[in-house]
Amino acid sequence: MLKLVGIILIAVAAIFFIYYQQLGNPYGFCNSDSDCNWQCGFCKSKINDTEYCGGLLPEGQAYGSCKCVQNKCEGEYTIIPVEKGGLIIAVKDASKKLPQIGTVTGLNLTINSVEVHFVGKDENVTGNETGKWIVFSSDTKTIDLLRYTDIRAIIGEQELAVGKYTQIRLNLSDSEIKIYNLNMGIYNKTYPLKVPSKELKLVHNFNIEQNKTSVLTLDFDLEQSLKKTDQGYILSPTVKILEESLEPGQKPTNSEEI
Repeated sequence: MLKLVGIILIAVAAIFFIYYQQLGNPYGFCNSDSDCNWQCGFCKSKINDTEYCGGLLPEGQAYGSCKCVQNKCEGEYTIIPVEKGGLIIAVKDASKKLPQIGTVTGLNLTINSVEVHFVGKDENVTGNETGKWIVFSSDTKTIDLLRYTDIRAIIGEQELAVGKYTQIRLNLSDSEIKIYNLNMGIYNKTYPLKVPSKELKLVHNFNIEQNKTSVLTLDFDLEQSLKKTDQGYILSPTVKILEESLEPGQKPTNSEEI
């Protein structure tokens, strides 16, 4: 009986030893850095919620690792400055008298969010299959485009990582249009305006440079964008992108924030 108990105690000790070697203990005790390898979760809580102890942290802000310091596993990190530049996105349009519709006197465009596609610092990257989407603005804005014929409506401004961007994506909602047509007896009447895809994706390469502010103006071509069908008025946006570069803190001329 005593022999059996001894065997069991030895087995339990062996299991505990293996567990300790591979996993450490819940209190983070260690004798060397290798004892901390299992404790990436502990490290994670110390280093800005990175997914692992070593390597590049979110947005390239720091390198992190687990170290054994005075017999305790602790996270260490070194801050790496991120080069950033500014981006302003604005919209504009021009009032037009459209064939078979009349004069458009109001067009409320609802933008739910704006995203930009970042591919990195490599200027030779041409495709959109790599990289990541970054939320540029998540504030819902409703803009009467016809108010912004001579001035630009700034829909967002943010600092972004320096590098190459290849796309802009606007997430839209159905909106409203106001029409005046004397011949048809329509006097500034408001109609629903359908946006079939609910998304406007613009493929356009642009760069964010350090200590510069890039300005992208989305110039809507109403004549090409607006159509009247048996189902009502449809908006399939046709947009030209105007680009300019400003010094930090400057705003585009003839513009206002909304």
